[in-house]
Amino acid sequence: MRLALISLLMIPLAVGCGDSDSDSVGNKGNSTRAAVADTDADGDGVAAEVDCDDNDPESTTVSTDGDCDGVLTEDDCDDSNSESTIVSIDGDCDGVLTEDDCDDEDASVSLCWKTIEAGNVHTCGITMAGDTKCWGHNEFGQSTPPQGSAFASLSLGEDNTCGLTETGAVECWGRNQVGQSTPPEGVNFTSVALGYEHGCGITTAGDVACWGRDLDGSTEPPDYAFSSIDAAGYLTCGVTDQVHCWGRPEFDGADAMGMYGGDGVTYYIDVKTSSAHTCGIAFTPGVGPWTNCAGWNTFGQCSDEDIGWVDSVAVGHANTCAITLSAPGVYNPLYCRGYTENGVNDVPPGHEFKLVTLGNNHACALTTDNKAVCWGNDDYDQLDQPQAMGHIDAL
Repeated sequence: MRLALISLLMIPLAVGCGDSDSDSVGNKGNSTRAAVADTDADGDGVAAEVDCDDNDPESTTVSTDGDCDGVLTEDDCDDSNSESTIVSIDGDCDGVLTEDDCDDEDASVSLCWKTIEAGNVHTCGITMAGDTKCWGHNEFGQSTPPQGSAFASLSLGEDNTCGLTETGAVECWGRNQVGQSTPPEGVNFTSVALGYEHGCGITTAGDVACWGRDLDGSTEPPDYAFSSIDAAGYLTCGVTDQVHCWGRPEFDGADAMGMYGGDGVTYYIDVKTSSAHTCGIAFTPGVGPWTNCAGWNTFGQCSDEDIGWVDSVAVGHANTCAITLSAPGVYNPLYCRGYTENGVNDVPPGHEFKLVTLGNNHACALTTDNKAVCWGNDDYDQLDQPQAMGHIDAL
């Protein structure tokens, strides 16, 4: 297909780029020919400096192909470089071919994403091509994923990152001074969650295994079968049909009030924690799913405001975001609350989101057409997702 496309684009060149008409080229006329006689070796009426082949009078390609690479200027992303022959298979000239580009009319949008995750001040995602990309703070290598590894999901901590493969193996990178990037050997997982200096995961056997610093029992999970877990600081919380937390909470971030089946909650289907506040997706037949939060509420991050049905929830240090539903599978705008000075509550308009993730003071979300959008604090470039990944010439 690419060769066929380029061949079509080359057709105008074969007939002189539109210059075969004697009125348009041949009738550059005697005056034109006289004017360029000293610099027109093949006598075709085109000066040598703009003639791509001044030994062939049938070749009259002029500035419509400035670098003489056989691709017309209007289709050439770099018409001063004959090695660059990107044509309309890269419509926005961002170096990503149309077939791989989420928006080939917007050079600021290129990579499509399967998933995206926010850490403290770094962000990582898995592209549709299966590549893991990270950006933001990288003092400990937390934004430098291993080369050649393919991951199904990611978890980001304070200063480290872990990737989970399709087979359940976990590979971590970044800070590791207390073993927070050294999961147990020979154990496969279905999901992983990272806190400040520890990590926990649900194993393929159905139990929970933890590693790293054990502060107040942060690596000592209760003996339950959890369907999902989340971690932050020195706290981990998990869902059975209720929410159970272990480790050291901040500001009563794991307070039992409303988090263990009270306040009319029948059961929970997910939980997220910042260690200072914890929010679960609660479900009561005929009422839910809805968010129920406990813990630090200085900025309203644990507000009990009714935002309707909720598909997913994310928590940051002092913010909570939720993707709401008007009906099953029908997404409403993303809703965020809490601390206002970091910009997290200022959700970019004009998008339909299907996933949201929060860092310490920034947010990223995945749209229903697989574009990543980030906003909030950008002090370590944690918002600046990679776009064009280098020039890709057409074949």
